[in-house]
Amino acid sequence: MNLEKIYKDYKSVFKTKPFDHQLEAFDKSKDSPFFGLFFEQGCGKTKVTIDNASYLYQKGQIEALVIIAPNGVHTNWTVDEVPIHCSVDFDSFCWIGKRTKKELDKIKKVNESKKLKVFSFNIEAFVSKQNQQILLDILAKNRCLMVIDESQGIKNASAGRTKFFLSISNRPDYKRILTGTPVTTGVENLFPQLNFLSPKILNMGNFYAFKARYC
Repeated sequence: MNLEKIYKDYKSVFKTKPFDHQLEAFDKSKDSPFFGLFFEQGCGKTKVTIDNASYLYQKGQIEALVIIAPNGVHTNWTVDEVPIHCSVDFDSFCWIGKRTKKELDKIKKVNESKKLKVFSFNIEAFVSKQNQQILLDILAKNRCLMVIDESQGIKNASAGRTKFFLSISNRPDYKRILTGTPVTTGVENLFPQLNFLSPKILNMGNFYAFKARYC
């Protein structure tokens, strides 16, 4: 793999220069409808994802980047990471936990932007059906790259929020999961994370069949 050539070919995508492992991951994942980044903590999964969003936006393949992350981590995306690494103009919205008219107006304003739209939510928000509908509306209006950061947050196949994300997994045009710890308690943790990306990965739609075979 000629990493120098890849960097030159896609230089407009990179606001900050990637390390070699990030460049290789970008090249492998850039056009894939689904991809999992299982780098260890501190290896730059976020930057690879933002570069991927910039690339897809420049190609006209997406209009929005939707981030689902643990509370606090979701703020870091819009406050720090996207402004540092995103090479295209963007408008962003970060969920603060209140479904007020003011916040809903902010979502609407970003949703009407002609720039890359960046929406960042904490995963805990989606225990609420009203908040689920906000996300569904964004996915319906835009071609999206949807990211679940720290995707072990959907490792429990019986949890309500996991079931919600699996139920909408066919809505985004592109999907990414990011985690350095995809397995924390057992290999069964992988089932919902990989099934969110695509049922074709495991070719097994039933968690209990997966558990019976591998656990």
